[in-house]
Parts: sequence; structure tokens; C-alpha cells
Amino acid sequence: MKKVDEYINSIYKQAMGDKEEIEELKDETRNHLMKDIEELKSEGKLEKEAVQIAIERFGEENVKGSVAGKFYNTQKSFSKIVLVVGIAALIIAFVLSEVIALAGNSAKEADAEIHADVMSIIADQETITDEQKEVIDSMLAETQYTTAYRYYYINELEVGSFDRDLVMSYTDNKDPKYLYENKELLENTAFTEIGTTTVTEGNSHVVRETIINSPLSSVVILIGIVVYWILFAFWGLTTLYQRNNLKFGGGLLVVTLNVVGYILYLQWEKNMKEPA
Repeated sequence: MKKVDEYINSIYKQAMGDKEEIEELKDETRNHLMKDIEELKSEGKLEKEAVQIAIERFGEENVKGSVAGKFYNTQKSFSKIVLVVGIAALIIAFVLSEVIALAGNSAKEADAEIHADVMSIIADQETITDEQKEVIDSMLAETQYTTAYRYYYINELEVGSFDRDLVMSYTDNKDPKYLYENKELLENTAFTEIGTTTVTEGNSHVVRETIINSPLSSVVILIGIVVYWILFAFWGLTTLYQRNNLKFGGGLLVVTLNVVGYILYLQWEKNMKEPA
């Protein structure tokens, strides 16, 4: 019946979500109304009168409070779940990142011990033999954060005149007596920071390049932020839509500025409603 369909469509006009679920709710409402209409017609009412009475009995407020209300509450609950999942993803990402960082600190301590062992082998050595290079290569290959290791023999400098600038100037123009580079690790250090450490002892000067931040730690945080950003934007847009407050400017603020944009938009809406 046209009037029944028009009434049902008006009820679910603002509903959003899965189309199949909406259609199921429409069918549920239609069946309820049609049952009432048939009962009224059996009592002797004309079809037009029966439709009007059924709609009045059903009542727009009653429908919104039961069937449509149930759907609205489902949407609201789903939006809350989305928000909780987004916040949880962000928190978990930071916790995992911290765990990875702590594990990285342990690995760096192990690397430092290997560096000390390497230094004990090459200290004050003017020439590094092939056998020594093989041993040192295997030792440094066991480190997790060393991307490069350079050893310089600096006996030409006066011991009393050691200072950072002098040593750096000297070694910049010299080839290292020993060079180790972990090219595979270097290729996997995108978006991470490489730190340089120098050690000068006697006639030995070592330059070590190591990863300061774990790549995995950075990736985990990035994924957590992206997941949170998307889910919060979805929640914000859905909430504004349900409140009939969604406008293009507000949606743009939520998507680009996230929680800050959401708060700014609500404040702007509040200011607009207050009397001048």
C-alpha cells in the first residue's frame, strides 16, 4: 500500500548502515502494520480508514522508540565500538613500541659488549691481518644495530693534542685500516635515525654507526596512529550525522585534525547557537 510504504520510508529516511538490515527492519514494520490493517478490515473498516487507524496506533513515536530506535541504538553502539577499537589500537601500538624499544636496549647493550671485544683485538694495531678481519667481521655481524664500523690508526697525531676536531679532520683524509658495513641492515633502515659514536684510545680511533631507533618500533607506532585516525574520523562523522550536525566544514575538520577538529567544530556549533 502506497501510504504504508510512504510512512515506513519516512521513518527510516535518516537511518544509515547496512542496506539489507534496513530493509529487514522495514519489512518487520510493514508486516506489523499490514496485520493491524487486516484485523481492522475484518471488523468492517474501509481500507483507507483501516490504514489511517493502524498508522495512528503504531504511532511514529512508538516506532522510533522500538524498531527504528533499536536500529539507532545499534548504530550508536557500533560507533562506540569503533571509537574504543581506535583508542585501543593507539594504546597497544605505543605499548608494543615501548616493549620493542626495551628489547632494543638489551640488544644494544649486547652490541656494546661486542664492540668492546673488537676494540681489544684491534687496539693500537697499525695493520689488521686478514685473519683478524674475518674474526671481527663475524663478531660485528652478530650485532643487531651496527651499520658501519671504521678503525683508524692515528699514531701520527701527538698524544697531547688529541681533540675531536683534530681527530675528525685527520681521519676524514685517511682510509680506515679496517672497514665493516652491514649493507643489508642499511637497506632496511628507512625512516630511522642513524647515530655516530667515536672512540679514541691511544693510537686507535673508531667510528661506529648504529641504529638509534628500531625500524619495527616506528612502524608499529605509525600503524597504530593510522588505524586510530581512520576509526576516530569514522566515529566523529557518524556521531555528527546521527545528531544532524554534519556539515562539509565539520567533516573536513574531523578528517584532517581528528579529535582537535571534532572539539573545534562542536565549540563552533555551540557558539553559533548562543544568542549574540
